[in-house]
Amino acid sequence: MSLHNRATGCCLLTIVAFFLLSQPAFCQEQASPTSSIDSTTRPLAAKDAETLQPGLTPFYFRNFYARDLRQLPGFKKTHKKGEMGEPILKLNHQFGNGMVFDSGTNKGVGIRMIGAINFDHTGEYRFQALSNDGFQLYLGDTLIVNDPKQHSDQLSEIGSIVIDEPGWYPLRIDYFQRKGTAALKLFWETPQNTEMTIVPASAYAHQPEK
Repeated sequence: MSLHNRATGCCLLTIVAFFLLSQPAFCQEQASPTSSIDSTTRPLAAKDAETLQPGLTPFYFRNFYARDLRQLPGFKKTHKKGEMGEPILKLNHQFGNGMVFDSGTNKGVGIRMIGAINFDHTGEYRFQALSNDGFQLYLGDTLIVNDPKQHSDQLSEIGSIVIDEPGWYPLRIDYFQRKGTAALKLFWETPQNTEMTIVPASAYAHQPEK
């Protein structure tokens, strides 16, 4: 082979290698690792479960124009800095440019929803949120779904949890809408249903404020 042909061949191999390495990798969606409930997070006591009422209690944080949900006030400051609203019965909302829940606004609002979620069977539960902007879901102190930054409509990674004792578990959801359009939907797979469906209103509850 001539020096010219060898040089041409090496050049072609370099171009092909660069092309292959520069292409995006397409792979099957991977769920996040299954979480374990913190040992301090157990189902609510029967006497507490009996007093639950439908929906989650929202606390609204006005003028929240941060780009990351983790800049919301800490959990212990929820009642002091947040404004409590009417219970949110279900998370299946495509707000567009409209008002976000009963916040009175369509921009610059952070929301912390506090309550409980019912797991009526043992086994693995998988969660996924469609949000605009950021979203986080906690069971007790365990972070299950983490998608905290500003973004347009997108699905979060899947978060999984294994439940070994049925009952109502403490739930916290943090969400914010900065500017533009807004959306918030929460899906789950249960041990009885392996398809992602909207979490039903019957699975949410809260303790009335005293």
